[in-house]
Amino acid sequence: MSVTIPNSVTSIGGSAFKYCTELTDITIPKGVREIGVGAFDHCENLTSITIPGSVTKISAYAFSDCKSLKKVVIEEGVKEIEECAFGGCESLEEVVLPAGVAEIDRDLHITYEWGGIPFSREIFHECPNIKAIYVPAQQTDYYKQRLDSSLHSLIVELKPEK
Repeated sequence: MSVTIPNSVTSIGGSAFKYCTELTDITIPKGVREIGVGAFDHCENLTSITIPGSVTKISAYAFSDCKSLKKVVIEEGVKEIEECAFGGCESLEEVVLPAGVAEIDRDLHITYEWGGIPFSREIFHECPNIKAIYVPAQQTDYYKQRLDSSLHSLIVELKPEK
């Protein structure tokens, strides 16, 4: 099942699609500002997601336990990603992170602030199959300071756009 969120929606509420196991594809329009707690939790057949830059907050457990999720693209503009946002996504292989994402704390399940923007390092908790985390040009060191050391070898720097 494929779902396109209407352009008039600005927030996807907590648990809005939780346990929607038939969901395979979701299109989030550029007007959405927030994805609520557990909004897509246990959407076990969802395979990829692109989160537009209009989204400023991806709440805790937003995409947790999406067992078939293989690729996540987070566009420039996302400011806050809470704990376990993608936790338990066992099939997750590829992640594209934007520039401007803030601190990823070293303490489990605790979100701290860096530059006024909260971010938790546990966003990829229990995602054993990640093969690459793509980051913008000249952002490798930035993310190495914020991601768990077990993920450092997976960071791939994207070439600058011309």
